[in-house]
Amino acid sequence: LDELPLERIEQVEEKIKGLGNGRVIIQRDFNSLETELQKPRIQIAELRKEQMGHNDEIVLARVRIFTLEMIVEDIQVCH
Repeated sequence: LDELPLERIEQVEEKIKGLGNGRVIIQRDFNSLETELQKPRIQIAELRKEQMGHNDEIVLARVRIFTLEMIVEDIQVCH
């Protein structure tokens, strides 16, 4: 996404909006837009996958903390 200039994103948005206004985008333009959008889509998918990995790490850390808290509580009850 960082590599796609804001101006180009705005052009793409305008072309997409044009579809709703009854303007015609020729197949060549559509194919070009699809090709151009593939890289950002891949980047988004990778970021989502990376975020899921971080979420898993957070859950694991919380489970470990909870387990340690239970162990500490058990030790305190015994002493």
